[in-house]
Amino acid sequence: MYAFESSSGSRPTSGYTNIVGPKSIPSMDDAPSLLDATSLNAEKYKSYVQGLRDLGGGDVAITFNYTQEFCTTWDAIVATNEANKSTGKRCWITFYIPGITDAFFMPVDIVERGNPGAEVDSVLETTAHFIPIGEPGFYTAINPTDPVSA
Repeated sequence: MYAFESSSGSRPTSGYTNIVGPKSIPSMDDAPSLLDATSLNAEKYKSYVQGLRDLGGGDVAITFNYTQEFCTTWDAIVATNEANKSTGKRCWITFYIPGITDAFFMPVDIVERGNPGAEVDSVLETTAHFIPIGEPGFYTAINPTDPVSA
């Protein structure tokens, strides 16, 4: 789901809308890098401290069925995102998982859609790209109530 900030810098807590036809989302179960903090006095083992976390190279790629409904929705998201940039209002995405009380939320920039590849005897799919532009986090899940989720 996605929503846009109504006030710049504030995560939306309602108004999230499903994007039709998701097929897969990447794992964002990242581990921090480890920084070697071994003292010159160490005789047997190295010691480490946590460094930065990486969500996988800066691109969150989600696969969707490529339908006219997806194209119309995606183009509207891109247009709203571009219009909001001048006011500093970001887009947020979240992944709702039934039965889990919290959800992963992150502010993102939106990449315009490209042309999907095609194969014989398969549905047409496309990859939508989100670029993280702020700190993600877990917050209380927002239960979608629209017909797509039912």
